[in-house]
Amino acid sequence: MSACCLATCLPSWAQAAELRLRVIDAQDGDALIGATLALVDGGAGGHADAQGRCLITVPKAGRYDLFVSFIGYRSRLLKGVASGDELVVALDVAAVSLADVVVSASRRVQSIAEAPIQHGP
Repeated sequence: MSACCLATCLPSWAQAAELRLRVIDAQDGDALIGATLALVDGGAGGHADAQGRCLITVPKAGRYDLFVSFIGYRSRLLKGVASGDELVVALDVAAVSLADVVVSASRRVQSIAEAPIQHGP
């Protein structure tokens, strides 16, 4: 019985493939540690390691659409990434401007609703 199960399971294992990527800063080539990579279909994903590398296991060899993002950088949608190859993805810095927020409180106990919040100019 176990030999039969093993024989039927082996072909599905043999079909698995990998997407290998390295995510770097487009300006200086530094690794973007922790960059997020995700298959567009939602099947798998991962985060870049200390060298900016990420390995994603996919069900079978082929081409996949991949979304790459990192805080402070422009996200990229990569179409048709082939399994088996190592791809270097360079992300550009995104200029993001946020409004200033000033939060103040007094020494007396007060609820959050009573604490004044001022938005910057």
